[in-house]
Amino acid sequence: MATWGGFAQQDPELADAGAKLLAQFGVGLGFLATARKDGGSRVLPVCPILSCGSLYVFVTAVSPKKCHLLTGGRFALHPYLPR
Repeated sequence: MATWGGFAQQDPELADAGAKLLAQFGVGLGFLATARKDGGSRVLPVCPILSCGSLYVFVTAVSPKKCHLLTGGRFALHPYLPR
């Protein structure tokens, strides 16, 4: 899996723009989308954190979101719309 730091090395301008979008309200805000077994999507708000070249999104220990991330591995992170 690629890291944010690797992405930033590969395309610093795009990584900088993405970081600014994620933190445009002072705290990281975005939407995390995963796919259910039936192919439907599950989209929930999250607070992504960029630190030391890594991107973190905290989810509760027992949640459908965590199960989808562990079993499916498919996800998308989208920032809130720009101001």
